[in-house]
Amino acid sequence: PKPQNPVLKAFESIIKDIHTEMPKLVYFELHGRAEAIRLLCHHAKVEFEDVRFSFEEWGAKKGAGEFKGQLPQWHEDGEVMN
Repeated sequence: PKPQNPVLKAFESIIKDIHTEMPKLVYFELHGRAEAIRLLCHHAKVEFEDVRFSFEEWGAKKGAGEFKGQLPQWHEDGEVMN
């Protein structure tokens, strides 16, 4: 096996300390606009939780105030991006 770069090893250690939760991608139960994000994450070996809603579930959750904005949403370290 190829020896690991010490700078990369240190960077990975710092990143593990910063990220306490697994990132989450939220979208409907279809490919749509989130598919490119999924493909890029898989290609880059980024672990994430893939949360998919039906349109009925989304309506109920949005009506209950659980989500603001539009989909897809990326949740990471307390931040929500859409």
